[in-house]
Amino acid sequence: MKKLNAVLKAIDKISEVTGKCASWLMIVVTLIILYEVITRTVFGAPTVWAFELSIMLWGTYFVSVMAWTHKEGGHIAVDVIYNRFSTRVKAILDLTFCLLLCFTLVAFLTRAGIDFAATSWELLERTGSPWNPPIYPLKTTLPIGFALLGLQCLARFIRDIMILTGRQKYHGF
Repeated sequence: MKKLNAVLKAIDKISEVTGKCASWLMIVVTLIILYEVITRTVFGAPTVWAFELSIMLWGTYFVSVMAWTHKEGGHIAVDVIYNRFSTRVKAILDLTFCLLLCFTLVAFLTRAGIDFAATSWELLERTGSPWNPPIYPLKTTLPIGFALLGLQCLARFIRDIMILTGRQKYHGF
């Protein structure tokens, strides 16, 4: 049981560190947009790259924080109903939906993301805009983000089983 808890804590830590590191991208995005607004309005010299780079960084942020958000219980739930249930009923609901939706969806999206990124790398794909940066690094974040989400879903799934077997009392978030 100690080894399992150590693995679960390691998964949580990976999700947390990845999410917190990715959160810094929002400061970068904010600075890029601020720079664009100033150069456009004050100097009348809009950039070619600012909008596209901010979109790329936003996308990287979005897929990089999914696992951390799941760890913290931040994804959408019908809290008005869900919070009225006991911890045991919540665990049963979470297990059911995890099996029916989460694992299936995450597996599909991870696999599709791998194919999507691999094709982009093969083509050395670029955006096609006047700035024309490479887009394959951004597309690589998709399968990585979904794989991390899958790991966090697995950790939550194991914890729900532990709740049902009496080895854990709460979800932890």
